[in-house]
Amino acid sequence: METRAKTPREIKAALRRYSKDELLRLYNEMLLIRRFEEKAAEMYVRAKIGG
Repeated sequence: METRAKTPREIKAALRRYSKDELLRLYNEMLLIRRFEEKAAEMYVRAKIGG
């Protein structure tokens, strides 16, 4: 299966399926996950947690 990058038009069309509140909720959830992953990586480097 070939994968290609989405065009700006396709991205806008996909985003229209969600309300502003839902997009903000998803963004905040992604941000929380990202911060957790960064902190976990930092703790791993410091040997505070195992891999």
